[in-house]
Amino acid sequence: MFAQLFPDTLSEVLLRLFLAFLAGGIMGFERERYFREVNEQRGAGFRTYTLTCFGSCLFGLASIYGFPAIGSMMHDTGRVAAQVVAGVGFLGAGSILKNGSQIKGLTTAAGMWTASAIGLMLSAGMYLPALIASLFAYIVLDFPQLFPKAFTWRIRSRIGQQQSDYALPRISRRTRSLGRPAQRILRRTTGQR
Repeated sequence: MFAQLFPDTLSEVLLRLFLAFLAGGIMGFERERYFREVNEQRGAGFRTYTLTCFGSCLFGLASIYGFPAIGSMMHDTGRVAAQVVAGVGFLGAGSILKNGSQIKGLTTAAGMWTASAIGLMLSAGMYLPALIASLFAYIVLDFPQLFPKAFTWRIRSRIGQQQSDYALPRISRRTRSLGRPAQRILRRTTGQR
């Protein structure tokens, strides 16, 4: 009984869980920072990304270590991974909102999906590929802050008269967050349609 409580693989399992917690936490921390600096609304942050990566790792570990082979009958560990992908896809789909031509939450959904993939990689003991994937995910999520000069496009906005008083601070915050404070904002008043 004591051997079942503390298997030989316990240190390996704990390492994988800790690394999943760390990888998800770093991605989530970046998103928290982004939403604090740029957005008035709150999106998936530290807790969501950490739990997504950590939970995916838990499912992967349960699949690998929780169901030992009985005789010649083997179990398919890939089935659990496929269900994790589907489940996180469902969570991600819930975070995507479409309003007219504007789509919000797509990066959140893709980030959560990537965090779950990293968690599954860590559960399988794929440390180096998971580390590289985590680094790439962080770079993609933080790209505008890491390389602000790459985002030097013009930001144009058409604002209705009744919204103009509220839009100027929002535009100013957005351009500052991209590392390119607004140099010139033109305001034109047009006739009613």
